[in-house]
Amino acid sequence: MKQKLMRIAAASSLIVVMGLGASIIPASAKTTHATSKKTTLGKVTIAPTVVTGTQYTMTIKKGNKNYVVSFDTANVTLVDHKGVSLAVDKIAKGNKIQVKGSVDTSSKKITKVSKVKDDSVN
Repeated sequence: MKQKLMRIAAASSLIVVMGLGASIIPASAKTTHATSKKTTLGKVTIAPTVVTGTQYTMTIKKGNKNYVVSFDTANVTLVDHKGVSLAVDKIAKGNKIQVKGSVDTSSKKITKVSKVKDDSVN
């Protein structure tokens, strides 16, 4: 009986601590889940085109959604399926691709890209 009371006391104090922790976070510090850093698999529907200098944009399709991918070849690792460096002009429409960057699901954009891997290039 004594042991059972200790478990209830520990559980109730844990709930109180969690409740206090959540109320201390200011509303401005809370983040939304619309943008997240992750690897997105897709198929190229519009091949990379130059925006300015080394800035490129392309469109990939994941499921039934199209995502616009913006990246700078000076800051991005472009590789083929073996991990060998790849020229941006080798990425073509229809290629299966993996993009690692910040995905904004509401605007359907992928930015802050750090890696582009084209699984279709041999």
